Amino acid sequence: ALAPWLAGASGLFVVLSLLLLDWRLVLLALPPIVFLALAGMRPVPAPVLDDAREVSRDRAGVGQEVRVTLRVANRGPRLDLLELYDQVPRELDVRAGRPHVALALEAGEEVTLRYTVSARVKGVYALGPLVARNSAASGLEYEELAVPIRTPLSVAPLLEDIRRAKVRPRRTRMWMGQIPSRR
Repeated sequence: ALAPWLAGASGLFVVLSLLLLDWRLVLLALPPIVFLALAGMRPVPAPVLDDAREVSRDRAGVGQEVRVTLRVANRGPRLDLLELYDQVPRELDVRAGRPHVALALEAGEEVTLRYTVSARVKGVYALGPLVARNSAASGLEYEELAVPIRTPLSVAPLLEDIRRAKVRPRRTRMWMGQIPSRR
């Protein structure tokens, strides 16, 4: 974090100016103090978002591509530096597009993220949650929102055609006929 370093540097310059009895070192402490004061005057608004995620299919085979579309609309004030990150499980590879973007979003504006994933192994996965982080212009503070929107994705192993496979017993035996059951 930058704020503790700036405050520490200002304090160090003030202490040095008192120890060395030189008032000019106090002037070096002023810019970080003014920066911290100005950064603290304007609060960072929390993001108020509406979102919807659509997938091209909710069941896929290993290696098959699934297209994901995420629409995010700003329902709050203007967000100067908004970072959106749609969390993707480690077992899914992002083939095209990006699930992460940083942008400025006006009030009422909508943005669309499109990306394509494919699974390496079979299983049931959940896309999400969506993490939205709004940073201040100074970069000293931020507001983070985790939107609990999850989309399930079932991945099955690929089916193989076994009609042409030659499956035969190692040896054949004589047919014994029908065997009556015990009752």
